Amino acid sequence: MIHACDAVGIASVTYYDWMKKGETAKSGQYFEFYHAVKKARAEAVARNVAIIQKAAAHSWQAAAWWLERSCPAEFAKREVEINMTQNNVEINIDETRDKINGRINSIAARVRVAEDPE
Repeated sequence: MIHACDAVGIASVTYYDWMKKGETAKSGQYFEFYHAVKKARAEAVARNVAIIQKAAAHSWQAAAWWLERSCPAEFAKREVEINMTQNNVEINIDETRDKINGRINSIAARVRVAEDPE
């Protein structure tokens, strides 16, 4: 809103004050100003959505942009945050591999026993 206020020569604090007064007014200049601004913003949104929808017919990027912003729960890019603290952990790969192989062999032996009808 700062740029719009600069364009018409009013301070942004004046704009917000008029909007606050217009929101609760029943009539008068603040009421009319508030509703004119709300209508202009709604028309701008509708116009810009129409432009994006028209572009989306020929550009998957426009369609993706619209989906990311209109349905963020389903289509927004996920932000993953990873925090790591190093506490001088030592891992012995040979020992870990031996434990895993031992578990695999144990499970395989149980499966063979269960499958053997004798």
